[in-house]
Amino acid sequence: MDADAGAGPDSTAATLTSPLHHGAGTAGNTSLLRAQDIITPDGRHASVPYVSGNSLRHQLRDALAWHAVRTVGVADGSLSKAAVDLLWPPPASSWTQGTEA
Repeated sequence: MDADAGAGPDSTAATLTSPLHHGAGTAGNTSLLRAQDIITPDGRHASVPYVSGNSLRHQLRDALAWHAVRTVGVADGSLSKAAVDLLWPPPASSWTQGTEA
């Protein structure tokens, strides 16, 4: 099958630089992918893996928060808990040194 088969004018391709996986649980020692049932253009049914918009939002927020603190030159451990909570949603805040705003 051609790599561009089914690609329309609004299609976008992306290349991951690190693993992106949101599982739907496990079966034994096998991690299951989240999947959506679809009907293909030729009428066949298929189950395709997907990543939720919420998980993409989390990845973007995390990357932007790290970019911000590195750009500004924030020293390790110097952010207050309130600042960490603003940049990263809990439970990421559990790794702070416990300083309060």
